[in-house]
Amino acid sequence: MTDHSGRRGSRPARRVGRGRRYRGAQRVRLLVLAGVLAWPVASNTAFAGAESGWIQETVPGLERFFVQGASDPEEPVQGPDGAVWFDVEGGIGRIAADGTVTVRPTPGMQPFRLTVGPDGAFWFVDANRNAVGRMDLSGAVTLFDNGFRRGAGLLDIAAGADGNLWITDRGDSLTGRPGREAIWRLTPEGQVTELPLRRNTFASQITRGPDGNMWFTTSSGAGRVTPGGVIRLIEFPTTDGQGSITSGPDGNIWITEDLSLLGDGNHLVRLQPDGTWTFVPTRGRVHNIATGPDGNLWFTLQGRGFDYGLRGSGVGRMAPNGAPLETWREPFGGSFVGGLAFDAAGTLWGTLEEGQSLVRLAFSPSAPSALEPLLARGGAMRGARALATGPDGSMWITAREGILRVDATGRRTLFRRGLAGEAGALLPASGAVWFTHGGRGIARLNPDGSVRRYVRGFPRRSRPDDLAFGPDGAVWFIDRAKRAIGRMSLSGRVHEFTRGLARRRALLTITAGPDRRMWITDQYGAIDAISMSGRVQRFTRGLGRHPQPTAITTGPDGNLWFTQYSRRRIGRITPLGKVRLWRTREPPASIAAGPDGALWFTTSSKERDFIDILGSYSGVGRITTAGTLREFPVRPVQTTGYRALAAGPEGKVWFLLEQGPIALASINPQRLAELGELPGSCDH
Repeated sequence: MTDHSGRRGSRPARRVGRGRRYRGAQRVRLLVLAGVLAWPVASNTAFAGAESGWIQETVPGLERFFVQGASDPEEPVQGPDGAVWFDVEGGIGRIAADGTVTVRPTPGMQPFRLTVGPDGAFWFVDANRNAVGRMDLSGAVTLFDNGFRRGAGLLDIAAGADGNLWITDRGDSLTGRPGREAIWRLTPEGQVTELPLRRNTFASQITRGPDGNMWFTTSSGAGRVTPGGVIRLIEFPTTDGQGSITSGPDGNIWITEDLSLLGDGNHLVRLQPDGTWTFVPTRGRVHNIATGPDGNLWFTLQGRGFDYGLRGSGVGRMAPNGAPLETWREPFGGSFVGGLAFDAAGTLWGTLEEGQSLVRLAFSPSAPSALEPLLARGGAMRGARALATGPDGSMWITAREGILRVDATGRRTLFRRGLAGEAGALLPASGAVWFTHGGRGIARLNPDGSVRRYVRGFPRRSRPDDLAFGPDGAVWFIDRAKRAIGRMSLSGRVHEFTRGLARRRALLTITAGPDRRMWITDQYGAIDAISMSGRVQRFTRGLGRHPQPTAITTGPDGNLWFTQYSRRRIGRITPLGKVRLWRTREPPASIAAGPDGALWFTTSSKERDFIDILGSYSGVGRITTAGTLREFPVRPVQTTGYRALAAGPEGKVWFLLEQGPIALASINPQRLAELGELPGSCDH
C-alpha cells in the first residue's frame, strides 16, 4: 500500500482471514486523455482528445451488479420466467432486467450446477448431501437423495430430450481416491438409474446435444450417452479436458479447453455428432462457453498475466465458422467471468467468480449499474494516490503527473508545472488547494495554476503529511518526520505540538472534530484529540487488542469514525471517548462521510500470494451511523491509501484503485438503494 504522501508506507502486520471462493442505454463511460490509456477497457473502444479537452467515449461494456447477502454466484441459466437465475451459497438467486437481485434460500442444501428441468423447475446438485435438489418458482424445495450410490461424486446436471435429468458422477476422484464413476439418469419422480463409466474417465460438465443425446466432457475428451443408456467415449489426443460444453447453433458440440498441451487453451473443440472433431483457434484463453440467441458462440476469457489471468478477463463471441467477432473486457480487470446466460430480452449476464457480483452486457436501453468506471489508468491518472472534495463541489486528485481538478460542471484541468511527482495530501479551498509535497513546508495551488510554497517556520527536516482545516481557519497537519501535530495560519505562521503526545507514536491522519478539537490517529494504539491551544487528550480504551487506528473523519452523527486497517475494524468514538467497533470482511483504509448520511470506506485485499488473493477483494464499504455494514468488492488488489475516497458530484462516492485498467471509479448510493443493495439504508 502506498500512503497518500506518495512514499511507500510501512504496513502493520495483520492476520489473514479465509476467503471463499440510466442514463439511456447503460454504457461503461471512460474519461481518458488521448494516447495515455495504458490498457483498453473494451477491444472496440476508441479514445481521442487532449489534456485541455477531455471527452467521454460511450461503448457497450460489461457492468457490475452486486449480490447482497449471498456469495459466490455461479452457473447462471435462463429461467422459465425469462430472467437469469444462478446458484449462491445456501440458495438460488434471480436477477431482474434492471439488476435487482433476490435470493431464495435452500435450507440445509448447497445448490451447485443449476439447470431447468423438463417440469419447468430448477434442478441442482446438492453439494452438502451429494444428492439432487429441486426448487420451483414459488421457492418450494425438494431433496432427492434415495438411490444414489454411497460415495458418489455428483458434479453436473442437465435436462435431456427424454424428459429426464442426467448427472455426471466422478466417484471419489475429487478426493484423490479411486472410486466408481458413472452417469446417472433421474426421472422427475425421483427414480434413478446408474450407468457405469470406466475408471479415470472423470466426467465433468454435461449438456443436451443437438442430436437428442447427452454429451459430457472427460479428462481426455468427451462422451455421449443415448436416452437408452449407451455410452461412447471420444478422445482428443492433445486435450487436458474438463472444459465447458455447449450445444452450438451449427448442430455441433463445442468444448473449451482450460489447460491444453497445445498452448494455454487458446482454442475450442468443435465436435460433430458423429464423433469427428476439429480445433478452432481463439484470440484468448477461453474458460466457459454458451450459445447466444444471435446464433453465435459466446465465451468467457480468462485473461493472462502473473496476476493469475486477471488482466484481460471478460467475454467474447465468435461465429460458428470460427470467425472472431468481438470481445468485451471486465472493466476493472479484477475477476474471472464465470458462467454465462442470456435472459429473454437477449441481455447477457455473467457471474464473477469470487466477486459476489454479476456482470451485464446490454445492447438496448437498460437501468444503470451503481458502479461506474470514470478514469482509465495512464497519463494524468498514473500513480493517482489521493482524492478530496472541495467546498465548491470540485474534485481534486494527486497523481504522478501533477494535480487534477474536476469542477462541478465536469471540466477537467491538469496542473503539472512544478507539481509532477510532488503532490501528496490535499486540502481544497475555494478554487484552490493546499497540498504536501514530500518535503519541508506546505504549498498552495491557486486557480491560475501558480504555486506558493510555505517553508518559513517549519522545523528543519520536517515532513508535513496529512492536512485538515481547523475550526480556527488554520491548516493543521501531521509532521511525519518530527512525529508532531502542526498548525499553520493562513498567513504562514507555523507552530508544532508534541507535548502531551506519547513518546512512542506514529501519527497518521488528522481531521476536525465536532468539538472544536483536531482528532488524530496514532498507529501505536491511540486516538488523540488536540484543542486549539495545544492541549492533548489521548484515548486508548475500547480500541481492542493491538489497535492501529488508520484514517479518521467526522460523521454526520457528531462522532468521529475511523478505520483500523490491520485489525479489520470500523470504529466510532464519541467526543467523550466512548468507542464501538465493527468488524469488516476486508481491511478498511480510507473513510469519509457520504452524500447519503452514512460513512463510506475503501477496503483492501489481504496480503496473500497471488493465487490465494482471489478470495480477497478491495473495493468500498458503507456503514450507517447505526452500525449496519455492507461491503462491495471490486478487484483483488491492495488499496491506494488512506485518502482515496470522497463524496463526489451527483450524490456519488468517488474512490481510487491502485491497480488495473481503471484508476478512478464511482458508486451511486441512490442506485444501490433502488436495487435493494443497502441494508439499513434508512437507519442513519
